[in-house]
Amino acid sequence: NFLFQDDNGNGGNGNGGSLPQAIIDYIAANYPSNSIREWESSMGADSTLTYKVHLDSGLELYFDADGNFIRADDHNGNGNDGQEIAVAVSDLPQAIIDYLAANYPNNSISRAHKKFEDGRWVYRIKLDNDLKLFFDLAGNFLWLDD
Repeated sequence: NFLFQDDNGNGGNGNGGSLPQAIIDYIAANYPSNSIREWESSMGADSTLTYKVHLDSGLELYFDADGNFIRADDHNGNGNDGQEIAVAVSDLPQAIIDYLAANYPNNSISRAHKKFEDGRWVYRIKLDNDLKLFFDLAGNFLWLDD
């Protein structure tokens, strides 16, 4: 069962339907210069719903039934490898903020990104002293790159 979005942003396959607001918000925050060309939803063999969103840039984004980002595919064999998404400091897990306050009290965050690296999503935090710290999505410290 596939649903497509028309040029007016309306979903439909005769049954109606719309893209979850969490997906729309994610795309607006992380891909502001792109617009949604079309989208599909499909039910997997294991009865899990997945959304595939086609952006006008050619990038395809995949989301679960709750609108949580799963992966991106640019059709150049890259999948998520090296993909980076800017993250507002206010959106970082509290565990990262606490770690930085305890271990780097005299430094501030100059950039924060969510990055797909080594087969998983991580947070990459660059401090004003050019240190790069990596954390898992729960905010646990992973490694330091200077």
